Amino acid sequence: MRASVKLKLGVSFAVVIALSAAATMLGINSLATLNESMERVIQGDAERLRQSQEINADVLAAVAAEKNLILADTQEQLDRYEAEMLKSRAEVKKHFDLYRGIATAWGRQKAEAFDAAWSRYVAVQDKIRELARVQSLKQARHLSREDGQQAFNRMVEPLQALIDAGIAAATAEELQVATRTARLMQTLTEVRGIEKDLILTTSFEASERFRKAIETKMAEAQRQRDALTELAKTPPRLSALAAYSERFESWRRIHLNTVALGHEKSDIKAQELSTTVGRPQLEQALVVLEEILHQNAESMKKADEEADVQYGNARTLLLAALAGSVLIAIVAATWIALSISRGLRSAVALADAVALGDLDQQVSVSSNDEIKDLVDALNRMTANLRVTAEVANQIAAGNLMVQAKPVSDRDTLGIALKTMLDSLRSIVADAAAAAQNVSAGSQELSASAEQLSQGATEQAAAAEEASSSMEEMASNVKQNAENAGQTEK
Repeated sequence: MRASVKLKLGVSFAVVIALSAAATMLGINSLATLNESMERVIQGDAERLRQSQEINADVLAAVAAEKNLILADTQEQLDRYEAEMLKSRAEVKKHFDLYRGIATAWGRQKAEAFDAAWSRYVAVQDKIRELARVQSLKQARHLSREDGQQAFNRMVEPLQALIDAGIAAATAEELQVATRTARLMQTLTEVRGIEKDLILTTSFEASERFRKAIETKMAEAQRQRDALTELAKTPPRLSALAAYSERFESWRRIHLNTVALGHEKSDIKAQELSTTVGRPQLEQALVVLEEILHQNAESMKKADEEADVQYGNARTLLLAALAGSVLIAIVAATWIALSISRGLRSAVALADAVALGDLDQQVSVSSNDEIKDLVDALNRMTANLRVTAEVANQIAAGNLMVQAKPVSDRDTLGIALKTMLDSLRSIVADAAAAAQNVSAGSQELSASAEQLSQGATEQAAAAEEASSSMEEMASNVKQNAENAGQTEK
């Protein structure tokens, strides 16, 4: 099969281009695969991880707002922390719905478990929110410290006046009234102290004991007032007791409200509800959420590792395709270059040999292409020159019967050699005819020698001269033939 240089180059370039195209398609496919992986990571694993992290952050924000709500001191703080808590819960729901929409089957199962635990915690948190907004202890402290203290001070002013009057009068009756009034004031002061204890205690059992103790002391104060009323027979005493009774009712209303608020302890109830009931529910939700976060983080890590593996495989394949393309290009270029260079070296060697006159050289190549055509043409040229040289050698040897055949109408050397050979043959023929004529004349002279006795010497001399002329002519013909041979060389 003939494989021309053009075909070799075309096939080589076609293979290289095909490999380059294959590498390009492989790269495009690899990029498409990586793009799909990245989209899957971004829209799947990464988004699930982001949404679960948002849920976790919103849960912690809601819990922090709950704690701040419990510890709030002012209405402005209550409103702010309650708004933050409700906003965080709304964010939890929003991100939870987004997560559930893109979650895997395992993720949806865990999401339902989280939703159940979170819903239970939210129900507890609503109760905590209601209790925290009441702030019964804070209100009780404020009432006891402000309005209650003022009402108490106004209430005991008439009693203190009775005591001062009794001590000033120094009579038995006045001293008795002063003593009983002092006992009443002591009982009221004890009620006031127990009220403080009830507000300060964090134990509901102790608070109940203090409440009952207050009821007992209040009943005792009522009995003491009634007994004191029986002794107060003078208008000043009755007026003082009337003022006390009126002011007692004002203080009593504040006191009962303070005791009720202090005994309710909504702040403590909110704290206990948060720590004893809400915290376990929250921990259940956080445990499930931590599992979701861990699983999403692992999925993200696995997706990242898979992307790295895909990138490594794509890079290896691309490098292999590139290396294959380069290797094939190098092999093809080397093969073509060697085949061309070997053929050209052989052709140059043959041309150099012909230039030096060596017509016995002949070269051959194994390829079947334009280089082989060139070498074959040079071999044919050398063969033709060899034939022409052989003809010239025959002519130089005096063989004018050899045939000079031009190989084509454009064979200038062959045609010139044939023309020269024809000319030499004509010259030799003419010389031979002249020699024959001279020989015939000599015979005639010899036959008439006897008849021409006179002038024999002159005739002999003339014959000798004619013979010399013929020899010189023959020598000239030979010289012309040799010159023709040298000309052909």
